Amino acid sequence: MKLDQRCILILDFLLTQDNFIKIKDIADSLTISERTIRYSLEKIDTFLNENQIQKLTRHSKKGIIIENRSAIGEILAKFKRQITPEKYKYAANEIEQFILLKLLLSEKDIAIHEFEQTLFISRSSVLNYLRAIEGEIFLSDLTLSHKPRIGYSISGDVLTKCTLFARKFLKAINIREFYQFLESEQTLSKKGELFFYNLFELDFLQQAAQETEMLLAELKRTVDDQLYLTILTVLLKIHLKQPNFSYANWQNQGSEYDSALSSMISVVENAESARNSKEAIQFSYELCKAMGAIYHLDFCSEEAPFFTQITSHIGLMIHRIKAGITTHNPIFSDFMRDNKELFLATKKACEQLEKQFSFVVSAQEVSFLAIYFASELKRRQTETHLRPSLLIVCAEGIAQTFEAIIPLVVILFGSVLLSIGVQALTKGQIIPEAFTTMLAPAINSIDTPYAVFLICFFEMLFWFIGLNGYAILVGFVMPFMTQYLGANAAAYAAGEPIPHVFAPNFWDYFMGFTGSGLTGALVLLALFSKSRELKAVGKASVVPAVFTISEPVVFGLPICYNPYLFIPFVFGTPILAVLQWFVFHLGWVRPPIANVGGTPIPLAQYLATMDWRAIILVVFVLAAAVLMYYPFFKMYERSLVKQEAEVSERQAAHDALDLDF
Repeated sequence: MKLDQRCILILDFLLTQDNFIKIKDIADSLTISERTIRYSLEKIDTFLNENQIQKLTRHSKKGIIIENRSAIGEILAKFKRQITPEKYKYAANEIEQFILLKLLLSEKDIAIHEFEQTLFISRSSVLNYLRAIEGEIFLSDLTLSHKPRIGYSISGDVLTKCTLFARKFLKAINIREFYQFLESEQTLSKKGELFFYNLFELDFLQQAAQETEMLLAELKRTVDDQLYLTILTVLLKIHLKQPNFSYANWQNQGSEYDSALSSMISVVENAESARNSKEAIQFSYELCKAMGAIYHLDFCSEEAPFFTQITSHIGLMIHRIKAGITTHNPIFSDFMRDNKELFLATKKACEQLEKQFSFVVSAQEVSFLAIYFASELKRRQTETHLRPSLLIVCAEGIAQTFEAIIPLVVILFGSVLLSIGVQALTKGQIIPEAFTTMLAPAINSIDTPYAVFLICFFEMLFWFIGLNGYAILVGFVMPFMTQYLGANAAAYAAGEPIPHVFAPNFWDYFMGFTGSGLTGALVLLALFSKSRELKAVGKASVVPAVFTISEPVVFGLPICYNPYLFIPFVFGTPILAVLQWFVFHLGWVRPPIANVGGTPIPLAQYLATMDWRAIILVVFVLAAAVLMYYPFFKMYERSLVKQEAEVSERQAAHDALDLDF
């Protein structure tokens, strides 16, 4: 049993007393009632008795004293290091897992009050969990038995209980933590504390672990975690039934426990030969032949790695089936959801082979086989997509050069022809000069809110489809903005009103403040996101945002082809750009008068305008952008958090999966 906090307090107090002390004096010193003290002393005696230590010494008149101080002090110190006595609220799945494992491992009836004390739950809660467990063990041909006023137990085949225990224990506990506990008898998690100290008798566990290692060393075999735990569980059950049992002196007497241990030894001994048995090879060939007919592929090539791998698995599968050992696929539900057609095809093929091979393949075993075929189909599909339509055999490195020659030549000749044509039509003007001349009458019309909205809209639209919108549009707009900047600089030098707003730094440091699309707002939101992926992107994008570089966010978050962020990015950004244009146009902030490219924010805003109010403007703009993006960002965040949770669950299930039983 476990000591609670009050028992530890009383023991600590008694260890400080050199003489007998009365219960009344203990109660006064600790401000606890005498009745509670007596109850706790009974629990302490039970604890000491379980640890084979002399009980507290009592005298009818003098009171109580601890005589064996060193032994009690040592066991108490060890208990404090290993166990946290305060009440702890375990999760519902942890409670159900513990109750099931405790019943599967125990060789005696367990009273309900034991679960109440260990798990800190009510009697009715224990009964509810037992009802839930009853349906689960029924599927494994086991029965939950109840003896009134005594307790509950699970009855059925010993090996089935051990196999189910190993499978459920692997699912409930990090196996690395369990192995660490076997070495040090220490655990760092509350779940490990609950399971390790309350499921096992520690002396028997250590002895069973040593005997499992001895058994495997004798057989010169290595086994996976599930088979190791199954053997360990069988030995634990024998120790619980026969406290003086020793594997070194074991002989098969024909009991159900001896039969279970003998079966496990046989499984380990025959594992290697089972992998390549004639029956396994024949079953594998017939199965691959049937699946190949369905999918019009050749799975039967004996030299291919796939056939070798699935044959090895089938050999172990046949051995498990004949030994009466069941296994469970932890990703069965997920696989069925995504690959139901493939599972049914594999199941049908196995059913057709049942008469020929005189054994039945369960749905769980079928799912393992279907995983092999799913992996192979995916591999072949990938190879098909990556296969080149034209193969040129040449020296290494030359092929890559030829791949770029044709598009390079086409672009080069096209550019030359276009340049010659433009010069012929414009009497010698090159393309940029001709374009500027053509649009010269429209120079004044570009510095308007309508033009700002359209330019910003198209820039964001290009970015959204994966193109650098700024690079595409700046070549057309820069001639006009440069003229505006020159006019602004001359007006500022002469002390006259600034005539234009749409100068180069208006685009760079106001329209594109923190990056095209005001992506600095998304960086701030990402830094505080619940999604690990978004938070990582946010951290990586802080410095680029200071220098108005948006690519890490556009392609890392991403914004590109992200429907969640389309509306604020493509439509919201132009609206904020127009609002800023009006702020400058109305004279609330001086328009840009200088080009300060490459300067970090907010210094760039001040130097571009020589107006401190520009800094206040961008702070308000950033706040507005955060509010604009917030609802759309949260929708996207929720979708990612859900995906990350699913990936974590699948990864955990995949880590627990071992195809070689």
